[in-house]
Amino acid sequence: MKVPVSWLSEYVDIDMSLDDLAHRLTMGGNEVDAIERTGWIDNVVVGHVLAVAPHPDADRLRLVTVDHGSGQAEVVCGAPNVAEGQKIAYASIGAVLQDAYSDEPGKTRKLKRSKIRGVVSEGMACSVRELGIGDDHDGILVLDDSAVIGTPIGEILGESVLDIELTPNRPDCLGVVGVARDVSAITRSPLKQPNIDFEATGPDVNSLAQVEIADPDYASASQFNIGQTYFDERQFAEAIEAYSATMELYPDTEFAEESAFRIGWASERMQEYEAAVEALQAAIRRHPNSKNAPAAQVFMARIYLDGLDLVEDAVTAYRAIVDGVMSVASIETDARSGYDVRRNAQYQIGKIYQDRRDPRAIQEYEALLKQFPEEHSNPSHGSNEIDEAYILELRADTSA
Repeated sequence: MKVPVSWLSEYVDIDMSLDDLAHRLTMGGNEVDAIERTGWIDNVVVGHVLAVAPHPDADRLRLVTVDHGSGQAEVVCGAPNVAEGQKIAYASIGAVLQDAYSDEPGKTRKLKRSKIRGVVSEGMACSVRELGIGDDHDGILVLDDSAVIGTPIGEILGESVLDIELTPNRPDCLGVVGVARDVSAITRSPLKQPNIDFEATGPDVNSLAQVEIADPDYASASQFNIGQTYFDERQFAEAIEAYSATMELYPDTEFAEESAFRIGWASERMQEYEAAVEALQAAIRRHPNSKNAPAAQVFMARIYLDGLDLVEDAVTAYRAIVDGVMSVASIETDARSGYDVRRNAQYQIGKIYQDRRDPRAIQEYEALLKQFPEEHSNPSHGSNEIDEAYILELRADTSA
């Protein structure tokens, strides 16, 4: 992980040498393998171009008078962009610069006093390539006017980079802010959190691109399966969100219908019983002939009874099935016939009252025997213990 110190300094103040910082980071668990420095060159400072004059013996060369803070020097320069008043990178005799004319990477040369076409040059006005900070060599590097004359060029252009050998357990330091947090902890210097506020401008992003769904059924199945995955992992809030998205994005598909009911079931798992009832009621209203509707009605009755302790609401929910208000025709081909679903609902009403020693249990069981004779039910669906003898026994028990 390479961390530019200038960037790191935007988030935490560094008041020690880089060598000390590297040592402390290493002792803290983030080994600094190396410190790479660029732009720090001895004998190169900010210079001010005082005058530019033609070379007496070369049309493409000019004589540039530079104030380098410790005096003035005249250099011979062939850059076409040099001009009076500029702030430049001035290299005096002895500076070691990149060889701009060599194809060998990293090759340097030491600047010597030289005579160029009869004029002695006391240094050089440097290009980006000669400073080793880029490839441009078409002209000299012109600095900002605010640069102070005589300032070492490293303070203006220099960069130091910490090369950190991160271990797999420190993914938090895969960004500059993460490293800054470590530096803050080590040096007790406050961490300066980056400002992530911004003003949104331009056209509405929704107007820049459009998506056409070629196969809504396939897409709705994928979205529904996201909800199913969350449901199976017992992440019910996320499941509800995914089911709701299925209904919103693909309202006319079978998976939207299925999602409507599953929102109620997921809400019940979260013990949000009122929300579950509301969701199931909405699903039944929206899809009254769905194969899920009768099961949802029974499930809702159980929520009324076991979750909300609303006995009469539970009875009303079962009664809707018994009286045919809730269609059961859609489950004729399922495990239970519509007849047996209605018969079981009537039985549940009687059982609710019996468990509470309510005399109304007797009339509900009598209605069960009258409206739903057992001989018309499917034996494979099971039976119950209700018969005339049972009712007589129950009547005697209730009277006692």
